[in-house]
Amino acid sequence: MNHVSLSVIDFQEILSSLLLGAMSYPQRLRLAAGGSLPASIKIDAKTFPDLTNIVQRACLMFDVEEDRSTVTGKTLAEWAEEMHRLWSKPPLAITFFTSGSTGEPVPATQEFSFHVQEILAWAELFKGRKRIVSFVPRHHIYGFLFSVLLPKALGCPVLWMPIMPMRSLIAGLQGGDLVIAFPLLWGKLAELKAEFPDDVWGVTSTGPCRPEIITELKKAGLSGMTEVYGSSETGGVGYRNATEAPYELLPYWERVANESRLFRQHPFDGSRAAYVLQDDLSWKGKKQFLPKGRIDKAVQVAGVNVYPAKVRKIMLTHPCVADCVVRLMRPEEGSRLKALVVLKKVGVAVKVSEKELNSFLDDKLNHYERPAKLSLCDQIPTSNLGKAQDW
Repeated sequence: MNHVSLSVIDFQEILSSLLLGAMSYPQRLRLAAGGSLPASIKIDAKTFPDLTNIVQRACLMFDVEEDRSTVTGKTLAEWAEEMHRLWSKPPLAITFFTSGSTGEPVPATQEFSFHVQEILAWAELFKGRKRIVSFVPRHHIYGFLFSVLLPKALGCPVLWMPIMPMRSLIAGLQGGDLVIAFPLLWGKLAELKAEFPDDVWGVTSTGPCRPEIITELKKAGLSGMTEVYGSSETGGVGYRNATEAPYELLPYWERVANESRLFRQHPFDGSRAAYVLQDDLSWKGKKQFLPKGRIDKAVQVAGVNVYPAKVRKIMLTHPCVADCVVRLMRPEEGSRLKALVVLKKVGVAVKVSEKELNSFLDDKLNHYERPAKLSLCDQIPTSNLGKAQDW
């Protein structure tokens, strides 16, 4: 297997991304140079009030032992050097975090060799790309793979960008660029209707990217889009380059007939490990598939798994709520949850308002779970078959 390793600079960029994720938007604008923090920035609780949790997350990622007291006062470069030294001893593994039913981070650990195995497969697919331009945080598995490891495997430079959809960002792209982003940002870039330079290719992951968004981007000059299917637990599983096409399994995955699991070959000893996927898949032979929907009935809001059934269950605990339906918005409505609520009647008067219901949910649901639109009605609309209809 080709040698791909992590340097001190890689650790610096991953830690920079982790710190940026804990900052407010104005603070990022003030302290960050593009998509990175300066190497000389001091790590302290004044600049990073959530420093204890940040250090804990970094230590969990790389399975090292440090605490806030040993990090405080160091520069970002010094912290990166120390983390790299502590991590660079076998067995090498990295833990990334996915979203569970409450949106709380759930750890998913893999050997570093599995990440290298994956990135060499992507390097073969993207051979010839001259530069990577990434809008994805490096401390998430998608950003780590495509903007930390992939540039090494391709032998090309990488440009880390702030997550701000602006015309100037598109104007700064060059022929041969591979742009790494996620569906929400691609949608914002499509709305700008700015022209892409020739020979710029896109990659999208973390959730479905609507076909009409990809169509608009191609009309604006994007040469093509690779949709990546995977998760924090599995890494990349498959890809497609056309919106109506099935996904193609990456070469190290294997499907066994009548199995609901996929098997992955170990890059060194040839052993196989089984993985249970979160989606029900429709197969076309052994190597191609289409996702049919979440087995656990989750939907994605800005790349985070949320469960409408959980939101409904909490809404029904309000003493004035008789019934409730929670759904993901239609594309033309937005990308968040919406809720339709039937209130209990006391005589002819309703005792609660939409504002009061929203306040009731504030401390029970996280930002992604809270419905962006909450409507009141007399009864849930149903079809002739008695099934709840959209509204």
